Amino acid sequence: MDLQQLCQTFVSLRKRWPHDWPGLPRVVNSALLKLGHAPGARLPPRSQSMLDCVTLIAKLVEHDGAKKSKISKEPSYHNRLHIADTVVALTTLLLAQRGNNGPSATASLTAHEWQMFLAICSHDLFHSGKINQFTSEIEGQSVAALRPLMQKCGVFEEDQKAVGHLILQTDPTLVKESHQKVRGMAFDASVLPCQTVLVQEADIMASSMPGIGDDLTLQLSDEWRSVDPSRSKSLLSRQSRIFFLKEFALFSSPASQSLGIQSVIDRQI
Repeated sequence: MDLQQLCQTFVSLRKRWPHDWPGLPRVVNSALLKLGHAPGARLPPRSQSMLDCVTLIAKLVEHDGAKKSKISKEPSYHNRLHIADTVVALTTLLLAQRGNNGPSATASLTAHEWQMFLAICSHDLFHSGKINQFTSEIEGQSVAALRPLMQKCGVFEEDQKAVGHLILQTDPTLVKESHQKVRGMAFDASVLPCQTVLVQEADIMASSMPGIGDDLTLQLSDEWRSVDPSRSKSLLSRQSRIFFLKEFALFSSPASQSLGIQSVIDRQI
C-alpha cells in the first residue's frame, strides 16, 4: 500500500463517518489481513495474547465511542476515526518497512509488530478530550486503563512493558527526542527506539497530509474549545499549521522515507 492508497483510505473512512461507520473492529481486522494474519490461524501463545487484547480493545473502543456519541460526548479529534486512521497508517508503515527489509509483505506479524499494533489501537484508550498538563499525562491514563486488560488477555510481561512505553511516547512533545535517538542507527523495527518512531509516525500521519490535516486541525480546535479557548483558537492560524509540520510532523523511518512523506510535508510548508 503506497501513500496515495493510504490517503484514499483516509478519505474513504471519512465518507463513512459517522453515519455509515463500519466499526473499529472491522477496520482492525482488515488491517491485520493486509499484514498477513489469516483469521482463525493458530499463533504462538505470545502473539495470540496480543491478538486477543487487540480484539478486546477494538470492541471496547467502539462501544465506548458509540455510547459517548449518542450523548454528544465523543471527542471531536481523539475518537474512533482517529484510532482507525492510526491503524491504517501503521499498517502502511509496517508493510513499507517489510519491503525495505526484504521479506514478503504477506508474512505473518512478528511479536514486535504485534506490540506496535496493540500500542496504536490502545494509545488513546478512553481519551478524555482534555490537554496534557504534564508530559504523557493522558497517555499514562491510557496505559493505566490498558494494563488490566493486557493482564486479562495473558499478554507477556515484556510485551506489556514495551506497549506501555510506546503509548507514553505518543505525547507529541516527545517526538523530536525519539527521532534524534535513532539518528545514525541501523533502523531495526524489533528494537524499542525504532518501534517508538514508527508508532509516533502512525499517530500523526493523517494530520500531516494536506486537506485531511486541515480538517483534523479544525476537529482538534473544537475538542479544545471548552478546555482552553485560547489554545483552541491559536490552532487555526497558518503559522500554527507550519509550526506543527516543522516541529512535530517528523518522519525519519526508512518506511516513511520510501513512502515519500517528507516531500508531501515540504510542499505544504
